[in-house]
Amino acid sequence: MISIQSGETGEILTCQDEKTAHQLVQTGKFVVVESTKKETTGLHPISARELCKTKPPKDWIIEGLQRPGEIEMDYSEAGGLKSILAMYRVVCVASGLPFFGLATKKSPVVIIDNENSIPLLATRWNRILKGMQLKRKKLSVDLFIHKGQLDFGDFKDIVRQYLIDNKVGLLVIDTARRVHGKDENSSQEMNELYKIFSDLISGTKTALLLLHHANKNDDYRGSTDLKGMLDVLVKVKKTFNTTKFRLINEKNRWGEVPPIAGEVVFDDTENHTGQIVFTQTTEEISQ
Repeated sequence: MISIQSGETGEILTCQDEKTAHQLVQTGKFVVVESTKKETTGLHPISARELCKTKPPKDWIIEGLQRPGEIEMDYSEAGGLKSILAMYRVVCVASGLPFFGLATKKSPVVIIDNENSIPLLATRWNRILKGMQLKRKKLSVDLFIHKGQLDFGDFKDIVRQYLIDNKVGLLVIDTARRVHGKDENSSQEMNELYKIFSDLISGTKTALLLLHHANKNDDYRGSTDLKGMLDVLVKVKKTFNTTKFRLINEKNRWGEVPPIAGEVVFDDTENHTGQIVFTQTTEEISQ
């Protein structure tokens, strides 16, 4: 007998037939929460035959880059364009438009931003929409701005339920450092933090994007264990004194995507209200 839980509704079903339960789990809409098989050992292994029959998930939020239930971290130096590129990604997913040539699944998006002000976010948002020639009313994007920390109180549970209720496809946290009180250099505390992030999207169909800062060595800041925990790691490399950038996929459990080169073009002729345009280039990219 196996109990499985719906990631969309939270409903728990009890299956007498193990084969039926596994078939439902393989759809990606259910997870196993309890099994009474082999109670004498406490182990519930999957056979090699069952493993070989398991098909890879086909659902992407961004093709080749982000899957539901996975955690990605993008990092750069301060002022390295990571936040504005993340906002562009938000608009692409919310509208179903490609993200630098990568297909997206049109989905509701949530942003947790404990770093930027509401006026700044509003200005960036309007300028990006102007550059993409999109209307605000047609996009499902909600923001939690300076609302709380995920390792304190019930904020994590509130957000998780919101993701489930609204079938959110992408959650962006800007920046990761602003939503917790853990020590970034402690391996143990980073493991605790990763569990918090994992719990946040557990049982949802949401991909999580964390924005993070680089250190003085041009690597991500904090414990080296963090890279091992993440599903995807991307370095945002800005060319000095320009708005040109490179997105370098340093880790991807499903295989790294090729580097992406581009430029963020700011039209400031209208007193910082002009459009912001994102372009992709074909220049050769090196580390």
